[in-house]
Amino acid sequence: MGGGIGGSQYRAWRSDRLRRSGLPEQCVPAQDDCKERPFHSALLSPGLSLGAPPHPTLKMLLPSLLALLLAAGPAPSSTPTPTPTPHFEASGVPWFEGSYRQALLEAERTDRILFLYFRTQFSSWCDAMDRETFKDSAVIRELGKGLVCVSIDAESLDGRLLASGFGVSAYPTLLFIEPDGSPRDSIDGFVTAPHLRSEVLRIKRGEDTIAAFRTRVESNPSDLVAHICLAAKLRRFERTLEAQILMDRVRKQIQQGIGFEANSIESRWALAAKLREVGELDLYREQADAILRLDPESRSLASRSIAIYDSIEVLRTSGSDEPLRKCLKNEADPQLNYLGWRWVAALADEQAKDSERNGFPAEALAARTRARKARKSAWPHCPPTDRALFANNLAWAYFQDRAQLDAADRRFALQLATEAQRLEPANVLLLDTYACCLWMNARLGEAEVIAERCVELDPENKEWRKRLTQLRDSH
Repeated sequence: MGGGIGGSQYRAWRSDRLRRSGLPEQCVPAQDDCKERPFHSALLSPGLSLGAPPHPTLKMLLPSLLALLLAAGPAPSSTPTPTPTPHFEASGVPWFEGSYRQALLEAERTDRILFLYFRTQFSSWCDAMDRETFKDSAVIRELGKGLVCVSIDAESLDGRLLASGFGVSAYPTLLFIEPDGSPRDSIDGFVTAPHLRSEVLRIKRGEDTIAAFRTRVESNPSDLVAHICLAAKLRRFERTLEAQILMDRVRKQIQQGIGFEANSIESRWALAAKLREVGELDLYREQADAILRLDPESRSLASRSIAIYDSIEVLRTSGSDEPLRKCLKNEADPQLNYLGWRWVAALADEQAKDSERNGFPAEALAARTRARKARKSAWPHCPPTDRALFANNLAWAYFQDRAQLDAADRRFALQLATEAQRLEPANVLLLDTYACCLWMNARLGEAEVIAERCVELDPENKEWRKRLTQLRDSH
């Protein structure tokens, strides 16, 4: 162990550190599938050893389970009108050539939605969007129908001004603007091609957009969920006054018992879940406590969900996953299992990073093993929208520690990689993982064929040729 510290001393050090700092805010399941994908300098014999990783490539991020409900930017009257630097890739997306103002005029003239893609040159998430999401044929098709698409380099002078005007501070950010310049909806962060296709279709249909929630609020002043969702979307772009008015109305109606059935666990949970989703935690706690009073034996899904969320908060603040594991032990609900086990994995990821930084390699390996086991427990409950990338990244986690795996683990990793590439057969990153897992299982000829496929699909990326060379040299 690094520094000659014994196991008991290490455990004391780790416990003290977690008590002092708590689990960092960034340790969330939204990031637990984000893996550094190394391209190794040498593939050796099937003795399962690879060289140092000089060329890391980022694995893609699954959509956040706890993401806030957010929305698009301000009207033109409060927005600067610089000329953004267009960003063009050989992806087929029909990016508009011209300024934001020209694009807005084109959207108004043709009665189309304006789609703004804010990116930076050095963001791994943006790179993943460019290399994967925006190369998907179905995404290209949907963006080309009924939208004016503008790609904006947020690091340029004009791009920074435009990002500031829309309240954009993280990348990538996708904004959808009405033809008249008013906000329609938004998506924050990396999204996979299937998720973006689904969201674009929803936004085109006008479902759960700002305008849709406005209509619901106006037609039914007692619709608390619509008030909450609209406030969250408006707050995303610093329209804080209108958002605050809406939330004040929500608070008043909750106090008066309007908009929900006070004696119904299901009605209160529908309200509580939305309050938690948008970050109104004080109001969420009030509803949660009321549900627990209605269900003292905690048999309902609502009560079990509250217990899971409370245990996640304990994990996040104290670094202990014991309460969460206890909740999950007999839990049957797929969504709660998927959420809970990913949080257990996120804690183990953070512990592994801590151990590596502080010179405890054995403990780092043990933590990575715990993370893999937690994700393996989550895998049967993985929703269809996440399945390809979750399987891929779990397979890669096994591959990274291949020297410690037994034959059963290596076969399981290959099963995961096989499923991932079956679901997205043209995704080069997934195919690369599949090739590596084939190699790890001594199926060298098949691995070489898949590596050749990577080169065929993405010939401009030199890393795939390196991988192919490595595989051939390992025979």
